Amino acid sequence: MAARQNTAEKAAAEVKELRQSADASDDVAELRAQIDTIRTDISALASLMGEIGERRKDEAARQVHDKVDELKERAETMGDQARDQIDAAGAKMREQLHEQPGMTLAVATGMGFLAGLLLARR
Repeated sequence: MAARQNTAEKAAAEVKELRQSADASDDVAELRAQIDTIRTDISALASLMGEIGERRKDEAARQVHDKVDELKERAETMGDQARDQIDAAGAKMREQLHEQPGMTLAVATGMGFLAGLLLARR
């Protein structure tokens, strides 16, 4: 009888060990599934971050392009205004030359004299 009881205990221990082994296998399988899910999530996050980076890059490029266009327009406007002012000053000088040729000659001579003095000092 002791042999039967010993055999029954051994069998019970083996069954318990098999159950623990099966539980461990189930745990391992569950962990593998969770790891696969995490890998999939990381891959999706990496892809999303790439898309966000691409959108930001495109937006920054568009903003730079818009700013360059704005600055070009401002430079052209300022150039046109400067050209208009130079044309107006030239017209005024021609008008004054015709109205007061003696005064214009005196002013030009005086400016030449001052420029000569300044350059002679160097």
